[in-house]
Amino acid sequence: MRISFLLLLCALALSGTAAYYSIAGLATIFSSAFWPVVIMSGILELSKLVVASWLYQKWTTIPVALKTYLTTSVIILMFITSLGIFGFLSKAHVDAGLANQDITLKIEKIDLQIITNKEIVVRYQSQLTQLDKSINLQLDANRASQALAARKQQETERNDIKNKLDNQQRQLEALISEKTALRQQLSVVESKLGPIKYIAEFFADGQAVDLDRAVRWMIVIIVLVFDPLAVLMLIAANISYVKERGPPTSKTEEPAQSTNVEKP
Repeated sequence: MRISFLLLLCALALSGTAAYYSIAGLATIFSSAFWPVVIMSGILELSKLVVASWLYQKWTTIPVALKTYLTTSVIILMFITSLGIFGFLSKAHVDAGLANQDITLKIEKIDLQIITNKEIVVRYQSQLTQLDKSINLQLDANRASQALAARKQQETERNDIKNKLDNQQRQLEALISEKTALRQQLSVVESKLGPIKYIAEFFADGQAVDLDRAVRWMIVIIVLVFDPLAVLMLIAANISYVKERGPPTSKTEEPAQSTNVEKP
């Protein structure tokens, strides 16, 4: 009985996992009716397992029409479960891709801000250079007193430009730090997609790798063995249980009671 119990336990665990993924996937597809879809999918998943087990046990005794309908229903429900699992895993991949795309867009936006910020910094530095150049011209003409007076007149303007320049440089440093942090996040996201990328490159044989196509094929392979394996394991558990239990024992007839016949 141990192997039957183990088969049954694994079948229920696998079918429960498949049901969870399928219900989550179907609820995502029909998100406007979340709870009705969850309830409907849960009942259908449970009914599928019960019907599959009942069909095996009563296969030789139920009418052909009922047998055909229930078998078709179980196959269709397995297909629906597989579609739900496909939707769930596809959504997980799309969410990872969206996170990657969102970080990439943020980095591109920061790059534009850095370019603008650097242009402003260059403009302020150019203004300071122009002010220094006017002072140097007067010093070269041996007009030190006039240069000193001009320097004092420029003091307010110089301080204002320096303050703006310092502010822009602080913003530039903050943008560079933010960009570095986003690049680290992007590396983490890309590392999660690394295994499937390496698998795709292995089968691509040196050709260009289509990561989305590789993920779709991986999901299809998982779907093909997920719910069908759960249902077949449940049937196998029934088969194993019936064989281990053995044929039903027939009731032995009780020996007839002897009657004493009086001799004449």
